[in-house]
Amino acid sequence: MPSHRSAPARPALRRAGLSGLALAAAIPTALTGVPAVAAAAVPAQAGQATSGMASAAAPAAPTKAATKAAKTKLVLPLAAKSYRLTSPRGPRCMPTVGATTEHLGQDMAAANNTPIHAIADGTVVATHDGDGVYSGYIVIESVINGSTYQISYIHQWDGDKYYKVGQKVKAGAVVGLVGSSGPATGPHLHLEMWHGGFMRGTALYPLQVLKGFGLDIEANASANLNQAPPKTCTYYARVDTDVHATASATGKTVAHVRKNAAVTSWPGAMSNKMLKVSTGAVTGYVAWNSMTPVAPAVVTYATSASLVGDTYATTANLNLRATPRDGAVRRVAAAGTKLVATGRTALSGGWYEVKSGSDKLWASAAYLRKVAEGTPVAAKPTTTPAPKPSTTTAPKSTAKPSTSSASKTSTATKPAAKPSSTTTAKKPTTTSKAKPAPAKTTPAKSSSSAAKAAAAKASAAKKAEAAKKAEAAKKATAAKKAAAAKAAAAKKAAAAKKAAAAKKAAPKHSATVRHARGNVWLRAAAKTGKELAVIRKGTAVALTGQSKRIGTTTWYRVKVGKKTGWVSGAWLR
Repeated sequence: MPSHRSAPARPALRRAGLSGLALAAAIPTALTGVPAVAAAAVPAQAGQATSGMASAAAPAAPTKAATKAAKTKLVLPLAAKSYRLTSPRGPRCMPTVGATTEHLGQDMAAANNTPIHAIADGTVVATHDGDGVYSGYIVIESVINGSTYQISYIHQWDGDKYYKVGQKVKAGAVVGLVGSSGPATGPHLHLEMWHGGFMRGTALYPLQVLKGFGLDIEANASANLNQAPPKTCTYYARVDTDVHATASATGKTVAHVRKNAAVTSWPGAMSNKMLKVSTGAVTGYVAWNSMTPVAPAVVTYATSASLVGDTYATTANLNLRATPRDGAVRRVAAAGTKLVATGRTALSGGWYEVKSGSDKLWASAAYLRKVAEGTPVAAKPTTTPAPKPSTTTAPKSTAKPSTSSASKTSTATKPAAKPSSTTTAKKPTTTSKAKPAPAKTTPAKSSSSAAKAAAAKASAAKKAEAAKKAEAAKKATAAKKAAAAKAAAAKKAAAAKKAAAAKKAAPKHSATVRHARGNVWLRAAAKTGKELAVIRKGTAVALTGQSKRIGTTTWYRVKVGKKTGWVSGAWLR
């Protein structure tokens, strides 16, 4: 389980810069009253550097005075068999964004809101309310068998729900409730035991120390899931990040890691808020919060013909992105904006590609409401082209027009007798050129003309019919579009009226959209409410306009799909 964080004004509980080096030599050899428990020091990791805070080491043997001290009454922090041991004290791989690689206590997984009991009598020395970024806790200083310890009970939501700083506490008193504030993967109690002061002394191994005093936390657990850390850790870049030669953000840049690229690290390999990593042939340091142990989800795309052309309206102000989920925001669509789907989807249908102006962008389907089906394209009327009129007629004769072949012969034959000498005698017909008789239409040519006229008439009729159908289809499409436009205009006006009324009545944050910075609980009530669902990183949530200020954190009431609940503002962007 992850370690915890604190607000800047509190002790820094991000746990950055803690190494797993064996610091036994730096630990006092006589911690008065600490039982002799064979708890080995954390082995050193390659390339680690020590920080200003002492890491845990094996407790020293008790002094004679300590063994004679009166035995202190001790109580289990959680009821027997109500918890599981999940992550031990020592070096580890970073379990979630914001956690550290050096675990300063023992994790005890239990149901949310399980009562937490004070292990021993004592005085409250510190409290802090938790949220989605920083862990809540209560720290109680107790004297056990003559030695003073500060025991911290971490990951609560309300650190001072039962006791305030300065109040006395009896062993067994309820001092908090199990929660998952800060960088936690689920509800659990993170138990720490400090010698020399909380976050400034030595972090001990609570299981071994308390067992030496007669309180066996391990034996009373329902399961022991503590495991030795792996040899290496794999992390993924949350953003493009530089690799530095030293454990400093100002160190020389020796490589560059692209977003989602995998790097190799080691348990406990963290110093000065920098993780030691290996990428390719280069070993260096990257900012600790630039990495995540969660592999990036593979974005899958699909095409749905049933969505093509459908019109959707945004139910809230919505970011339109270049790519699904965490792509760059290209523009913000106001509530009620109409968007037309292209048919492409991503992430199992959770994101739709839509047309916005001349661009194609991606929108979360959770904030889209269908207002119109896609308008089918009217099919063009199909007409059978009329056959072209035949121009083939009866074969033309190569001979000149003539009434008969005999006429031609007669014009070429000289008369047998001389022409008459009388003045009234006409010139021989044989010497005068006969005028060609008007060409008579042959039966074949007449038939061709009739066919041509009939074909032209049929073609004209078909064209007229096709034009009539096309005009009717055009009018029907125009009427349908006009009706759709009228309906859309009416809905748009109604939506605008509703949005204006909501804007007038709602607080500043009403009708806006935020996105989860990481996996975070959606709760029935602010801070300590029942966990309704996990909002995944990058998921868009709609603010309802309600908010509560609890301690240093503002909680917002949001809507995610069909569910409504509360989310810490620290986990929204």
